[in-house]
Amino acid sequence: MAEFIARNSVQTVRVRTPQREALVQLVTEAGGSVLDGADGVVVVQGLSVDRIGDLAFENVIRLHELAPAQASLEAAFMELTASSVEFHAGMPARPQERPVHSGGVA
Repeated sequence: MAEFIARNSVQTVRVRTPQREALVQLVTEAGGSVLDGADGVVVVQGLSVDRIGDLAFENVIRLHELAPAQASLEAAFMELTASSVEFHAGMPARPQERPVHSGGVA
């Protein structure tokens, strides 16, 4: 199951640091992307935990948290099947024609 989740989901890393702006700049320069998480956490995609830790160490950035964020089985399944979904919430499968009524309530 762990292998399925790893192969079929986007791997992210949670990082907490008092030097947020410096870390974000380093991560983006190294090819990673950054999302804002809850409670000041930076969520990094595209770089490994080791690479982020090395960048922080080499640039004297203090880390309070550095942890891989494992996707759930449900998230991995949804990502795997996203292109084959037949129906999407809020979108009809095919356009439906509605008769136009003049004057009355439809």
